[in-house]
Amino acid sequence: MFKRIPTHCFSVVALAFAPALALALPACAGGYVDVDGSDAAYVETAPVGIEAYPRYAFGDGYVYDVNGRYYHRHEGRWVVYRHAPAGMAHVRDERGRAERQR
Repeated sequence: MFKRIPTHCFSVVALAFAPALALALPACAGGYVDVDGSDAAYVETAPVGIEAYPRYAFGDGYVYDVNGRYYHRHEGRWVVYRHAPAGMAHVRDERGRAERQR
């Protein structure tokens, strides 16, 4: 009923899918990339009303603390950091947020 497939066919199939597998592996590893020395993931959009959340000076802009998740506009795209990025200056912004130095 079933034909036995020669083992060399599996090698050909494996080689054909190797590039796709190489591209998919970073996503399997949590999807995090290095952004300014911290683990981050790119997101399509920032949360609605992100400007209303506490923000802290960081690099070329701000990091927004949205319920414990840290969002930053990086090179025209939004990223969410896995942890608060190292070197993030917790200082009072113009809206009078609480001060905390790191």
